[in-house]
Amino acid sequence: MEFDKFLRHSNFHRLDCAPCIYTRGEGDNFAIVVIYVDDMLIIAPTLETVRCIKEEIGQRWRMEDGGNVSHFLGIKITRDRKAKTMDLEQTSYVKQLLDEHLDKRRRKSSVPLQDIPVPETAASIAERKEYPQIVSKLLWLSNGTRPDISQAVGVLARYMTQPSREHYNAAQKVLQYLDHTRDTHLQYGSNKQQDFLMVHSDANWASDATAQHKSSSGSVVFVCGNLVAWKSALQHCTTLLVV
Repeated sequence: MEFDKFLRHSNFHRLDCAPCIYTRGEGDNFAIVVIYVDDMLIIAPTLETVRCIKEEIGQRWRMEDGGNVSHFLGIKITRDRKAKTMDLEQTSYVKQLLDEHLDKRRRKSSVPLQDIPVPETAASIAERKEYPQIVSKLLWLSNGTRPDISQAVGVLARYMTQPSREHYNAAQKVLQYLDHTRDTHLQYGSNKQQDFLMVHSDANWASDATAQHKSSSGSVVFVCGNLVAWKSALQHCTTLLVV
């Protein structure tokens, strides 16, 4: 709360859609400050602007300067200034996840989910205990740098409290897919030829027989050809027909 007051007093404006993000200024003086608990990221067009903001904050709060960002919230950030690209990846997190939960007897998979699992067999006590641990970690990964597993993880998250053996096997299927695609990550680049903003959305009609035949919606948002937002979610109502 105190830090929020400080930033507002320093002419930063908090985004309504993302209360942990603040912006100030324009042109070379434009800056973005991202806050998560006690971690902070300062983004600006010039190093001088970044330095000035650091000094402002440092005069009021004790802080450690981590220099150029290489990791933030468990995401590795790699910049190639010559190629004008920035890579975001969670390869280490994927490795840790697989080391902890992947059944090594299972083969790698080229897809995260083949079919929506239909519960038929009760899961064991150990499987019921491990299932929410796996899915919660997959949710963090899918929201960070792996949009390719969002739909599969969204399906699995519907059964956190009462998973069946089929749901546990489906969670292992996602892990098998991650084992096959460990190095998959997001890359952002400078591409002025692409449309500035492009949005795609779709739905698989009445795909889930276990959820009153409700449909799942999916959407992706691109800025200059770079994926910046994605979502996969079960629709609240049952769609009776496709128009």
